[in-house]
Amino acid sequence: MGMALIRPARMEKSHG
Repeated sequence: MGMALIRPARMEKSHG
């Protein structure tokens, strides 16, 4: 989850 906080954009792609 750390990476998600560092770059929310990446988390969004993962969710999509």
